[in-house]
Amino acid sequence: MASRQPSALKDCRYCGKTFSARGITSHETHYCSQCPLTTSTPGQIDTQPTVDSASPELTSSAPGAQANSGRTQLNRGEFCNRRSSEIDVEDIMNLNLAHDVDKPQLTPGLDAHISAESSDAMGGAGQSLNDIKVVYHPSSGKQPNIYTFEHYCSAPKPTALDSSALSPSNDSDKRLWHPFPTRTDFKLAEVMIDGHLNRKQIDKILLVFWNAIPNNQDQSDLSDDRLTIKNSADLAHIWDHALKARAMGFEKKILFVEYRDKMLTYDVWLRLLWDWCQELLLNPTLIAEFQWSAEKLFKFDEQRFEHFIDEPWTANSWWNIQDNLPHTASPFFIVLYANKTRLSSFGMEKGYPVVVRCANLPVDIRNGEGTGGGRLIGWLLIPESQEDTSNAGKKDFVNVKRTIWHTAFYEIIKSIEQYTETGTSVFCSDKITRQIFPRVLFISADYEEQDHIALQLPQDPSTRVLRTTTAMRDVYTRAQEMGGSNGEALLKANGL
Repeated sequence: MASRQPSALKDCRYCGKTFSARGITSHETHYCSQCPLTTSTPGQIDTQPTVDSASPELTSSAPGAQANSGRTQLNRGEFCNRRSSEIDVEDIMNLNLAHDVDKPQLTPGLDAHISAESSDAMGGAGQSLNDIKVVYHPSSGKQPNIYTFEHYCSAPKPTALDSSALSPSNDSDKRLWHPFPTRTDFKLAEVMIDGHLNRKQIDKILLVFWNAIPNNQDQSDLSDDRLTIKNSADLAHIWDHALKARAMGFEKKILFVEYRDKMLTYDVWLRLLWDWCQELLLNPTLIAEFQWSAEKLFKFDEQRFEHFIDEPWTANSWWNIQDNLPHTASPFFIVLYANKTRLSSFGMEKGYPVVVRCANLPVDIRNGEGTGGGRLIGWLLIPESQEDTSNAGKKDFVNVKRTIWHTAFYEIIKSIEQYTETGTSVFCSDKITRQIFPRVLFISADYEEQDHIALQLPQDPSTRVLRTTTAMRDVYTRAQEMGGSNGEALLKANGL
């Protein structure tokens, strides 16, 4: 950038250094006392001006606490609160003028922050092929950063919480299979439930085991390898206790739908969605993995930074939603999966399961089968006619099936409804109170499920198919009659 002589110089009232009169306010407000520039983390390309350590007007602060960046979990330190959009060309020129007076040397790169959010931002000096630029949502208070591709892909995850602090007890006699009396009881129950055995089959197997046990077995034996379950009733009692103590159980909701002047009733089993959200927020092994702020990722192609999407928090929808939330809000994004190919039966009804996942967690956790992975949250009914099977294909009963589907789905998400707009304070397991705003980010479904979701009102023109073969044939005929550019414009307007 070509330099120019300032029309007037003025001394900073804090550090006494000389600056351009037009740049002194910017210096005193952002660069002298209130916004010390940070140091770079290993592997980070320096995009901040560096000066002699003896220069008092630009100082470095020590790196702060680790910040979760999602997939790579980079330690990005603390950054000044001034956003890139607030750093204009005049500020940079004034900084250069001031440094020309005192002769410290600046490293090129500050201008890279000017257009950090633009996908066609040109690369600055020292940038290499595949460098990654990360732009943070303004609510995070972080400035954009640029990393080498190798560092971005290989950076270690933040240090997890001490595992010893997570265990409920360090007692030597802690039973991980509780509430089952012994390890053998638990293993046997696990085999039985995996085999989908009914009560009659369970009683027969237990009878065989107990007949094989000598009558003189020492009942005072406290070994974990002994069998104590007598029958299916004992097993059912233990499972009920385990459900109440260690798991989030299902609740029954009764749905009422009017059909031909009669009231039909259906039982729907589901878990409260908000209970599941709280379970994740209160889990000390997961809370450090949460991503709370949107990001935009750009990859350098030797000419410019191209925008790309990786995790859900790098997509535009997350960013746009966070724009409309309070500055201190912590969004909790939910992904729901409804798939009829997983059709199952419960009682006398058919239904396909709805699985919920948390979009704030990295993909390896979110799509895994362990803690933080998918959770069955309920079943969406496929009701059959309770009156006459001949009604199954009738239009009015099809409407009943759609009503049942949407009523059941609403019951699943109902528990978060009150918090989606106002939020709610949650004291998370990392000892931080957050204002949580739960939102359904998207619903993943195949075509038939999408049809159920979107076409719930067949008589409503807003959900009716408006593009028909007859209408498009008429458009084509009119375009042929019009000819020329007018006909071409008509075809384009209708996507033909």
